[in-house]
Amino acid sequence: MSKREKNDLNGTLGMGSDSKKSGVEVENKVGEKKEKNYFVIVDNPEDNKSNGTKKDNKKEERIEIQKIDGSLNGIKTNFVTEDRVKEISDELSREYKKINKEMVKERVWENGKKITVSSYREFEEKVNRKFEPTLYLNFNRISENLKKLKKNNLYDFLNSEKLTLNFWDNQKVQEKIEDLKTNDVDSSLKKTLYSFCQILVERDQIEKYNEYLEQIECLKIKDGLDEAKNRVERFKEESFESQSEIFVNKFRDVLEEEVAKNIFEEYFKDELDKEKELKEKQIQDSQEELFGEQGESDNYQGNSKSMKLPIFLIVIMCMVIAFLLWNKRNEITEEKSKNSEKNLNTDKKSVNDKKKDVTPIKNDEPKVQNKEFDIENEDSTKDVHAYCLGIGKPDVDNSKYTTTFEASLCRVNDNVVRNVKVILNKNEVEINNPDQSKKSFFYPSQGPTITKANYDLSSNILYIDLGAGGTIDDASGYISTIEQKNIDDTGIKIVDKDLKEIYGDTLGVPTVSEKEFLEQ
Repeated sequence: MSKREKNDLNGTLGMGSDSKKSGVEVENKVGEKKEKNYFVIVDNPEDNKSNGTKKDNKKEERIEIQKIDGSLNGIKTNFVTEDRVKEISDELSREYKKINKEMVKERVWENGKKITVSSYREFEEKVNRKFEPTLYLNFNRISENLKKLKKNNLYDFLNSEKLTLNFWDNQKVQEKIEDLKTNDVDSSLKKTLYSFCQILVERDQIEKYNEYLEQIECLKIKDGLDEAKNRVERFKEESFESQSEIFVNKFRDVLEEEVAKNIFEEYFKDELDKEKELKEKQIQDSQEELFGEQGESDNYQGNSKSMKLPIFLIVIMCMVIAFLLWNKRNEITEEKSKNSEKNLNTDKKSVNDKKKDVTPIKNDEPKVQNKEFDIENEDSTKDVHAYCLGIGKPDVDNSKYTTTFEASLCRVNDNVVRNVKVILNKNEVEINNPDQSKKSFFYPSQGPTITKANYDLSSNILYIDLGAGGTIDDASGYISTIEQKNIDDTGIKIVDKDLKEIYGDTLGVPTVSEKEFLEQ
C-alpha cells in the first residue's frame, strides 16, 4: 500500500499518523508479493478488555440471538418501534439475563429492519443526540462509501458478504481481502469497510453506530416536516392541516400512523393552533352574517356566557310559531284535497300553468327570489332539483319528522332564496357529520323525494316536504360536508356560481351551470 493510500485510509477512519499503533493487520496481494499494512487505531482504555469470556460464551450467545430473531420474525413491518424493542428485551431477559435493548436493536438492523420512534419525545431526543466529533465524522465517511456500493448501512453490506458483527471472524475477513482485486475501486471500498467493522468490534462501538443509524432515520423524518413547512409557505392555498395527511402517508413505511400524526401535530403545534383559531373565527363570522347581529349569532352557537335569555326565548317562540303555521298550512292542504277530486285536478292544472309561465333564464343569471312560491311534485317520474348551501348545525325537532337548519342559499328548481330557515318534514334526514361550518349542504337523495316545497316570505322559512315512509337508513335527504366523495356518491348537481357566491370558491367539487342544473 502506498503512502498516499495509507493517509487516505487514516483520514477516512479519522485517525492521525501520530496515534499509538495496535495490531490491526490487513494483507493486500500485489502480484506474487504480499504487502502488510497496519491501520492506525487510537487506543482506548476499554480496548484492553479480555476477549476470552466472549469466546467462551459464543454458543450461549448464538442461542440468545436465535430467540431474539424468533421474536422479530413475528413483526410484519420493516420497522420496529422503541416500545416493541423494550417489550422483546424485557420478555427474553427473564430467561436470558444477558439479553438487553442494545442486543435487540443490533439484531433488528442485522435482519434488514429499522429502529423507529414511539413518540415525539423520542424523536426529539434522537434528532438532537450528540456524538464525539471524530466518531461522527467517521460514521459519515463510512456512509458515503456505502452509498458508492449502493448499500444502506454496514449491516446491509455485511449481509451481502455473509458476515456479521456479532461473530466477527478475522480469518474469514482476511481470506475475503486476499480474494479482492488490488486495483478495483469496489475492492478498495470493501477493504476500508472491513477495517472499519473490525475497529467497531474491537473498540466496542457497535452501539454508537446503531445510535447513529437511528438519528439518520429521524433526520429524514425532520426533512419531511421541513418540506411540509416550505410547501405551506410557498403555496398560500396550502395549510398545515392539509399537509398532515401527506406527511403520514409519506412515512407510512417507517412510522406507525398514530405516531406520525403525533409528531406532525407536536412539531407544528403553534401553526395548527393558529389555523384552528382562524377557522373558528370564520365560522363565527359566517354565523354573524347569517343572523345579522352578534348577539343572535352567539345564541346559535350555544355560548351560555354571552347568550341573553330574552333573545333566546324570542328565537324559541319564533320556531314554535313557524312550526304551528306549517302544520296549519298542511291541514288546509289536506282538507282541500279531501273536498273534491275536481278541485284537485283544478289545482294541478293551475300549478302546470304556473310552470308554463316561468320565463326562461337568460345569460345563465340566477333568479332572485323575493316572493312566495309553491312547488308540487305531481309527476312521480320527475325529480324536484334542490339543494341548500351554508348549513349551520342541524336541529332535529321532537316530532321526529322535522329537522331545521339555517342556510345561506337554497335552490329549488329555478327558485333561489337566501338566508332562510329550512324546515324538512315527513321524513327523517340522515346527518353525515357535517363540519358545522358553512361548507356543508342539504340535498335530496336520488329519486322524486321532494313532494312539495313552499317558501313563506313573511316568516322567511322554506318548507320542504320529503314525503313519508323513509328511515334513517333509507332517508330521503342528507346533510353532509361538501367534498368530492359526497358529490360523486349522490350524483347531486351544484351550480358553480352558487358555491362562489357563498364560499368564494368552488371548493374543487364538480359543478354545473344554472342552465345545466335546470335541464337535468
